[in-house]
Amino acid sequence: MFFPKPRKWIGSNPMDPVQRIDQELSDRRHRLAMGLSISRDFGSVHGAMLLTEGHGKHLRLKHSVSESLELPDTIRDTCRELSHSDAPDFSATLLAKSDLSRALCPLIESLKQNAGKYVDRLLLVAVTDPGMWFKDFDGHVSFTNWIDPVCLAEITGITTLDSFPARDMAVGGSGQNLNCLPVWLMMADRSKTISDQHRLFVSMQAETQIVYLPASDGLEAEIPSIQVVQTLGREFLDRVLEFFGLDQLQNLSQQLNIQGQAIPGLLDAWKSLQSSGPFNNLDDYLECCRKIPFENVSAADIVRTSVVFLVDNLHVMTSRIIDPAGLTNVIIETPYDLAASLVNQIDRTFASATAELVDEFGLKNGHVEATGTAVLGLLHIDQMPGNIPWLTHADSQRILGRLTAGRPSNWRQVLREMADFQPPAMRLRDAV
Repeated sequence: MFFPKPRKWIGSNPMDPVQRIDQELSDRRHRLAMGLSISRDFGSVHGAMLLTEGHGKHLRLKHSVSESLELPDTIRDTCRELSHSDAPDFSATLLAKSDLSRALCPLIESLKQNAGKYVDRLLLVAVTDPGMWFKDFDGHVSFTNWIDPVCLAEITGITTLDSFPARDMAVGGSGQNLNCLPVWLMMADRSKTISDQHRLFVSMQAETQIVYLPASDGLEAEIPSIQVVQTLGREFLDRVLEFFGLDQLQNLSQQLNIQGQAIPGLLDAWKSLQSSGPFNNLDDYLECCRKIPFENVSAADIVRTSVVFLVDNLHVMTSRIIDPAGLTNVIIETPYDLAASLVNQIDRTFASATAELVDEFGLKNGHVEATGTAVLGLLHIDQMPGNIPWLTHADSQRILGRLTAGRPSNWRQVLREMADFQPPAMRLRDAV
């Protein structure tokens, strides 16, 4: 991992304490932050450590390293069981939180080794997890996270930031789509000279998240007009493969790039069903499969048909929020070995845009959420709101997350960073 070398002494008097302090602050314009993202099934955790420059909207990602860790089966099974329980046992939940937090520590230590002698510049560890969502009798939804921040901060010695959805929900928000602003900061065209490339970020998880990233130099007072929409994703493909008894997608991916052909009857049936509404039950799509005769159809044809439909559906859903003709880039994140097929099909469907993987932007495929979590942590340090009201339906913008102090030396560094940076003025309605 690349880190800037401290600058040589440029003052007139090396013994002048004021000049020494000024140079120390200028050398520390680069900051380190770490983000962890626990998967929805509690099977793994992704981590990313960022080297950044600038503050707030002027934040720039210079370099990042990413790693993953498989969580122990006992922790995974316990968290799954408790998360699906209508009335989880309180003591069992506290124990599971402690065990999960301790399981994250080896990944944090492994990421810290990439910082070398600059490890003291690591400000914080920000963590996102599936959380536990509870609905009251009157429909009010509350949230609690799955980690124990006190335990994590004590073991690692690093200030911990967690519970991002809670602050958004406190002002009427849903606690969802909190990654949109970090994604914009990481991938949008924010050139200081001419910003004219409007981009689209597509993350294919269980559902596909589509985020419109308008071009902007980041100097305006208002939030850019970021838009987001959800559509079919990995779960759809999993159900289709399961229906046809296919589970070796890794072996099929290379074959479908060469031999796979879309099945017209099945593709037309899926498109007709999709046009009737974006929130159809997945069983309806499987019912279409039962009605189509499949003589002389290969496994590669089925996978190819699914890819073509998912990309066509992606284009339809994008058209509901923006004009796809104005896009210059479609940035793709997918955990499957279908990257080549998706890039090829998106290039055909989005005529004016170039399809690219997130790797082209210095990010690791499958680790965008962890990287965005670290960015959310830095936004908290810079006292910049991280939620977007029209995406979360919150009444106002708020600084997201909850800080838990690490060891005194690290906590003093965090306080110094927060005190040295003067955030821009907010509108009165957002400040109240």
